Order: sequence, then C-alpha cells, then structure tokens
Amino acid sequence: MVDKAELTVMIYRLFDRYRPYKANQKTDYSDYRIERFADVPKNHWAYTEISSIVTRDWWNAVRYSSNGYFFYPDTKLNRIGAANVLPVFMLENQDIPAAEVLQILSGMRDIPIILNQYSLDPNSPEAFFKQDGRYNEAGRDQTNILYPLLFGQNGDEILFTDDYSGILGTNLALLQKTGIMTAWNGKFEGGDMLTRSKKLSLFCTDFIPI
Repeated sequence: MVDKAELTVMIYRLFDRYRPYKANQKTDYSDYRIERFADVPKNHWAYTEISSIVTRDWWNAVRYSSNGYFFYPDTKLNRIGAANVLPVFMLENQDIPAAEVLQILSGMRDIPIILNQYSLDPNSPEAFFKQDGRYNEAGRDQTNILYPLLFGQNGDEILFTDDYSGILGTNLALLQKTGIMTAWNGKFEGGDMLTRSKKLSLFCTDFIPI
C-alpha cells in the first residue's frame, strides 16, 4: 500500500512542473506555503519533497495546529485519499460547473449525494450534514474520509452548498472526466487502498497535457 509521503515523493521526482516553489521566484502558491509541519521534521526522509509541494490548499489532506500543520505522511491512501491529493497537482486551473459535477457523480452509486433546494436557512437539511465532522479542526486525519456531497438547487441552477463538497466533488468529477481515476461498473470504490500497482497505473495515463 502507498502512503502520502511516497506518493508526494513520486510526483516531485517525476514532474518538475508540479513543484510550486522555485528558488528566488514567487509563484501562485507562495501565499499558501507551509512553513512548519507538526509531523514532518527536517530529518524526515521525505521532508524536501513534502515541504516543496504540500501547501495549505490541500484542504482535505492537511490539518492546522498551533504546532504547525499535520500532514500525516504515513497515512496509507485509499482512492478517496488519492482524489484529495492528486488534483492539487494534476488538475490545477481546471474547473467545471456544479451541474456537470452532479451529473458525473450521479453515475457513481457509491458516492453519497444530497440534493436539496438551496437555502440560507441554518435549519436547512444540508446544515445537518455540515455537522458530521467534515470541518473538524481537532487534528483528525481526514484524507481518506468520504462525507456526503451536498448540492443545492436554486431554480434551474445547481450549486455546491459547502466547500468540502465543491472541492472533493470537483476533484472526483475531473478525475473521471480526464480518465486519470475512474469509476468501474458504476462505482468509484473509494475505500479501496492504493497499491503500488494501482499507483503506477495512475502515472501511465496520458495526463501530461493537463
């Protein structure tokens, strides 16, 4: 099985273009750089690669603490975990509307989707799901966890009703759309662990133009 540190190192070594920090050069990622990790000390075997790539906009894959950001480098990745990691590198500067995301994900029977009428009412149905732990800042590793994806319908418009759903939902839809990581027989099988053979198959897909 593949952990977060191993996958990060592979991407760092294979693809120079996904290294956001370059010597004496300000990049779009500069404001998101993590200066201190709580669980990746400078003597960690993958410190150079992790500190060069991992940013605060990993969102579902890092957690803030007063001692620095937790990356959980030894976490063994399942397919949901990979979906939380890969798009940061492979799918940057791409976006698709919520309606298209909903259409793509509706074809995956094991991706939980909640669609309600859009409402700002704090007692709306989707508000219940926002208390399910997806915004837990207590330091728990959320990389491999799949929460229901929340969509709202406002007339003819489909919207994401929370950031978690917008980020992970878009990642999953883009992975499917580009063919990097796809559903099989109507299931994404997000709980399946990422093995070395599956990891290699990801990098054999033709995503270089992305």
